[in-house]
Amino acid sequence: MGLQFTKLSMRRRTVLVFAIASACFFAVIFRLGWLQFVKGNELQTKAESLRIREKPVAASRGDILDRNGNKLAVSISADSIAVSPPEIKIEEQEEIAKFLSETLELDYDTVLKKVSSGRSFEWIKRKVDFATSEKIQEKDFKGISIIQETQRFYPEGQLQQRAVIANFQMLY
Repeated sequence: MGLQFTKLSMRRRTVLVFAIASACFFAVIFRLGWLQFVKGNELQTKAESLRIREKPVAASRGDILDRNGNKLAVSISADSIAVSPPEIKIEEQEEIAKFLSETLELDYDTVLKKVSSGRSFEWIKRKVDFATSEKIQEKDFKGISIIQETQRFYPEGQLQQRAVIANFQMLY
């Protein structure tokens, strides 16, 4: 009798373990099917929105020449200052804001707001001169980026700028 009880008990345990393993297997298969077929499109759009961002890229502009080959307008590179607030330590935010506001001659509160914002990227000032950007680069604060952009330069000054723009407006 004791041997028969053990065989029956062993068979029940085996069936129970198999039933539990089968239930877990089918639950996982059901969940995978649900995620793939029912929620698939929604999850795919969410993943793409997190991974893909549109970033405008400024085109390199060519020189504008007069009929004699003299340069009327040229593109030069200029540095722009940006911050990545998540990379900046909380205890350094005020120091960085003070340094940037003094160096770039900006309002301290405005700079502090940008440095401590929850966004991943903030422009501080665009198209600053090279001496200023070198001064910021020397400090080497973590979370401050210097990004090169192009800027239009008119060798003959403001009057020539207006003349070039007026001529292009007449043409187009």
